[in-house]
Amino acid sequence: MKYDRIFFVCQDNMSLSPMAENLFIHMYQGPPINVTSRGLVAPYDAPCNPKVETVLKNHGISMVCTTARELREQELTETALVIAIGRRVRNRVHSRYPRTAVCTLSALAGEDGDLANPFGGDLTEYENCFENMSRLMQKAVERLTEAATSQAGVWNGLGLFEE
Repeated sequence: MKYDRIFFVCQDNMSLSPMAENLFIHMYQGPPINVTSRGLVAPYDAPCNPKVETVLKNHGISMVCTTARELREQELTETALVIAIGRRVRNRVHSRYPRTAVCTLSALAGEDGDLANPFGGDLTEYENCFENMSRLMQKAVERLTEAATSQAGVWNGLGLFEE
């Protein structure tokens, strides 16, 4: 199966998933793919965390999305891949939408564990999160690019859809 859309998902779509979305767009050089971020529960039109925008700007990345949006079932076609920022979010997505391909960013990068959420922290904590996410994202981008190019866009052979 060919995935034509990637959703980065966190709890509220105000910090971690927008950071992941913009970082992926900045790094990814593979075949075209629609990339966006969502939250499990997103306050209607709430702005993304300004610390995320500052950290991204500090690294030469401009924000593509600036308002929080909630993940909706009608968006989750059989060709959508959900990359959850942590195991808790992955488990909730899998529970709500059991037919959806979902994995964590860490699993996609070939690692265990979750990113520390900098919510409520200072800019240094957001920078640390960005550095950790960048490391994971680089591995994830390499893996997705390799899978997309070597399998003519077929990404389901990654072996990362853990229960």
